[in-house]
Amino acid sequence: MGRRDRDYDGANPRQFTHNSTSNLFPVWAPDNSKLAFVSYRTGKPEVNIHSYLDGSRLPFPLFNSFATTPAISTDGTQLLFALRTPRGDTDIFISKLDGSDRRNVTNHPAIDVSPAWSPSGKQFAFVSSRDGASQVYIADADGANVRRIVKEGGDADSPAWSPDGRWVAFHWKPRQSVNYDIFLAEVGTGNTLQVTSNSGSNESPYWSADSRHLTFQSNRTGSSQIYIMLADGSELRLVTTQGTNTSPSWSGYFR
Repeated sequence: MGRRDRDYDGANPRQFTHNSTSNLFPVWAPDNSKLAFVSYRTGKPEVNIHSYLDGSRLPFPLFNSFATTPAISTDGTQLLFALRTPRGDTDIFISKLDGSDRRNVTNHPAIDVSPAWSPSGKQFAFVSSRDGASQVYIADADGANVRRIVKEGGDADSPAWSPDGRWVAFHWKPRQSVNYDIFLAEVGTGNTLQVTSNSGSNESPYWSADSRHLTFQSNRTGSSQIYIMLADGSELRLVTTQGTNTSPSWSGYFR
């Protein structure tokens, strides 16, 4: 499954990776010069960082473990990612882009994955099973002051922090629900807003640079495709139609 980029309206698709394996969880550097993603090219998940200018692969260590869900910091110098620990769980680690100065910033026996930087770089959101089901949490960049942002139950995943700092978007399946939908949690208050409501599952939200739009994947038509909408759920547009398309990520060019 190759990684592709395209214009915000779905036009001009360009394939970025050329291998026969799965490539998932793409995320742009703030200056759009690099793309980080997870590849299974060696048979297990590993973080890859590629130059967007020439497609060359930048060095990043394998750590002799499973690494996934990378997130590049707002200043483009650090990476958050989930790494399997000797305990068998996964924690959130931070390192420089070359993998040096690696530190465990969650260090909890639960499963911690899917980090997302705040625009200030002082906090990050992540997903943890520490209270049972997967839920979204916020912590300081050093892992201190962990707090859960949605108190209700159910399963949540894929947090994405809005560039204006006000909201964390995520997909959530509340108790008694069958499918996932996209929700927004206001960081300051914890108030939530549901912005999709459809018979299919709506997942993996990602913000545009102006904080006005969200892109996400949905199987509402049968196969998984990419959609764009305003952050309040209005003006929905389908931007892919062929094959199976997942894990959208937005470059910083759209404003």
